[in-house]
Amino acid sequence: MNNISHSHKVQINLCRALELSLIFFMLLLPLSCMYFIFLSDYNNEYLPLDVEVIEWTSADNIYFIVDNLVIFFVLLQMYNFCRGVRQGELFTSKRIKNVKYIGITLIIGYIINLFIRFFFDSSMDAWDSSYILMLIDELYSLQQLLLGGGILSLSYIFEKGSELKEENELVI
Repeated sequence: MNNISHSHKVQINLCRALELSLIFFMLLLPLSCMYFIFLSDYNNEYLPLDVEVIEWTSADNIYFIVDNLVIFFVLLQMYNFCRGVRQGELFTSKRIKNVKYIGITLIIGYIINLFIRFFFDSSMDAWDSSYILMLIDELYSLQQLLLGGGILSLSYIFEKGSELKEENELVI
């Protein structure tokens, strides 16, 4: 009989809880996306009278959808990673590919969103009045690019570590 230590049981339960929360967020994300795109215009009667409602352009909708797709694919890869870790596959090629896909998804999502903002965003005429908002948005996007690059670098480090471990096992 294989006895599992208490700390290993706790880790398995934490992975299960994380998997369930990732599934919940993956299901919630498309619902919230559809609500904000299609149904948010109908709730304007509950807003205060002095609130200025900004109409979304089609570029804003495309940007929002692409951003949510990037988040969905990252959550999906995180779910696959956690499921593999729970099954005891930490530094296997599949888990390293999951980490690599997370980094690539974040980088490609940044490039696509930058392309949408640059070529399709008709609200770029508002540069005069909203410098700070554009700067905050650009810094947030830059964080996404840096995070994607860091995770991609981490996957290459894991891959090299896995190769060194295999070589070490062959030597012994």
